[in-house]
Amino acid sequence: MNMLISELQMLAGDWRSWIVVALMALIAVHSIVYFFMCPYVNGRATISDTAVSEARGTQFKHGIRLGIMMVAGIVLTLAGLFMIAEGVKPAFALAAMVAGMVITQTEPTRSMIRENTQRVVALRDAEPLVREAAQNRLRGTHRELVMTNVALLAALVVGIAVFG
Repeated sequence: MNMLISELQMLAGDWRSWIVVALMALIAVHSIVYFFMCPYVNGRATISDTAVSEARGTQFKHGIRLGIMMVAGIVLTLAGLFMIAEGVKPAFALAAMVAGMVITQTEPTRSMIRENTQRVVALRDAEPLVREAAQNRLRGTHRELVMTNVALLAALVVGIAVFG
């Protein structure tokens, strides 16, 4: 436990750790802007007949991207943790660990956003209640992404500020 506290104090003492916080803040702000600007969430999207037929005719598959991103996130998190434990480039280690955590926490939600967007497109001509349900599901997934990014940012700030 003493080793963990001393490593956190080392990270908090490095000014470059705050650059990592700033980058995480940019990610959080991007997800908030993405939520408010998404035309599918707000019902302002112009959906063509071709897009509707493609969305209806295609079953959503998460694809290889999700698997690759999850493995990359786990590798980055572990590499960051080992680098922190060894005291090697603490700010870079923190950046790797945070990047890995962000990827593993948000990539499944991003995949669900793509899936729910496809549903909204496919249901363009459906009854209003069905369309609204699809938009609400997409809106909820966007909120989940925003909350995850803000929570990760808050945890990072608290973790650095408490030991700084």
